[in-house]
Amino acid sequence: MPKRELYDAAFELFAETDKAILISEDGGKTKIWLPKSQIEFEKKPDGSVEVTMPVWLAREKELV
Repeated sequence: MPKRELYDAAFELFAETDKAILISEDGGKTKIWLPKSQIEFEKKPDGSVEVTMPVWLAREKELV
């Protein structure tokens, strides 16, 4: 089985619902919803969030 390609990055967290998180990497100028079903994330005390997602999703959301 091929290894799944993952992308790790830190973002500013703006909102969270049961199914998604709203993040930004440019101070809120551009906000992006990420589905919780496709990612792993850890909220930090400073309001940021560490996210691990498949590379295909990062490309689709234009994060890479």
